[in-house]
Amino acid sequence: MKDIRDNKELSRFEWCKDDCLATISYNVTTGGKVLELTHAFVPPPGRGKGIGHALVKEVLHEIKRTDRKIVPICPFIVQYIRENPEWKKICV
Repeated sequence: MKDIRDNKELSRFEWCKDDCLATISYNVTTGGKVLELTHAFVPPPGRGKGIGHALVKEVLHEIKRTDRKIVPICPFIVQYIRENPEWKKICV
């Protein structure tokens, strides 16, 4: 998903798909090496199309690529990691 953007000013990852701005909000901790993923949001017109799952997957890939860790707080992200346990290795 090459169109994902880390909007550091708003502390969120963003992806515009089908005219819907899907986001994952975060807090930065531990000198920028750990991100608390606090909230995933897909606007109602984009729900049920797999946008949320695709966004979470790509955000996790980006976090891993940049050698950071996560604290999943958002229930949607927690559930995604339960269903895809390979991502537990980047959890603190």
